[in-house]
Amino acid sequence: MASYIFRLYFKPTSPILIGGIREGTITYFLDEGGDKIIPFSSWKGAFKRVTELVAKSYNDPILSSHLNDDHDNPPTRAEAEKIAEKICEKGCEGSELKKTDYGFLFSSGRTYTKDDVVDTISKFLAYKQCPIEGIYGSKLFAGKVVFSDSIISSSVLVQLTRTTIDRKTWTVKEGHLYTEELLLPEKVEVKVLLRNPNDKEMKLWKETLDFIERLGLQIGNGKSKGQGMLTLDMEESTFRKVEGTKISQEENIRKL
Repeated sequence: MASYIFRLYFKPTSPILIGGIREGTITYFLDEGGDKIIPFSSWKGAFKRVTELVAKSYNDPILSSHLNDDHDNPPTRAEAEKIAEKICEKGCEGSELKKTDYGFLFSSGRTYTKDDVVDTISKFLAYKQCPIEGIYGSKLFAGKVVFSDSIISSSVLVQLTRTTIDRKTWTVKEGHLYTEELLLPEKVEVKVLLRNPNDKEMKLWKETLDFIERLGLQIGNGKSKGQGMLTLDMEESTFRKVEGTKISQEENIRKL
């Protein structure tokens, strides 16, 4: 397997707000040591939302069961039942389950029903087989993708004062003015490391990038107001392939 290092460039098509300090009615852009930043967590969340949308088009039972960072009735139950039959031969005491290959899923001080064991193992198997969890991680293990923070060195800074609308009367609420600090940079760079993806994960990652190229990426606060829309610059974005100690030359992302 190989790993991939990406250098992705985005051009904002609307102002960005990554909410940082709030003072009274003013929300300031996230600031770290004097630098305005988009943290890795914002990138990860934005990319994951796109990947989950892309995965909906797959005719894959594991992906179809993926729901809200979990799996609803995953197609791994039959396999989990076979495993449970073996590891629960002496009962479902946590102390006994701890001695099995799946012991890390259970607590030694608890007693489990057979259904508890099946449910726990079934979800673990779904996590392991699901390329979404493979890329972004699950409740039980870390994912294969790592995003950098992005430092915004220069940009147009805008402070917008807004009002709050009463949803019942559709009129402006009195005393509900607030101000947001938004940035409109010329471009934003993020570095991404994807470690040893399998074939399914790589396919889903490529289709995530294709989706972002066509429809853009939205990041930060104010999605309902059209804020934080980014366009992926395919001409400038690049990748490198890492195999063992060998790192390939930087190539345009279209050659991925």
